[in-house]
Amino acid sequence: MNNHYNNTDTFLSWWRRKGGFYCCLMVISIGIFSGCGSSGSFNSEDGFVPESELTVEELEALRSQVVDRDSVDTLPVVAGGRMGLLGGIDYPEKARNAGAEGTVIIDFIVDLEGNARDLVVRESVGHGLDEESIRMIKATRFNPARKNGEPVVVRHSMPIQFSLP
Repeated sequence: MNNHYNNTDTFLSWWRRKGGFYCCLMVISIGIFSGCGSSGSFNSEDGFVPESELTVEELEALRSQVVDRDSVDTLPVVAGGRMGLLGGIDYPEKARNAGAEGTVIIDFIVDLEGNARDLVVRESVGHGLDEESIRMIKATRFNPARKNGEPVVVRHSMPIQFSLP
């Protein structure tokens, strides 16, 4: 028997020459970076980015208003405290079946009206838990950050803990 692949380097060289490596990489990339059926996109720097109801111009205008968190008098808080999380956690069935648990961290901007905008998953758990975290935060009203008694726009983050009983 003729052994063409006597070591890993030879096999990888052959694989690359045949284009298989790049085809496989492209298929994997399409699956991962397409969001795997979720509503949004994947940005290698920011993580999962859900679709925004804001136009690009509105989003840029909002981002330009963001004030440094360290300069505000009070940070945003959930209106009504933790009980004010309007969405309530709806543990996705596929996460439950997979036994998925963990903490999803969402970065977002709280606008002057207390809405969560420009949401990005900073730390992912997967299995639909990222999307559930985004849904819950989008449904939540915040008391905006304040500086000198006036509401201001700030970037904020929130951990959402998922644990099965």
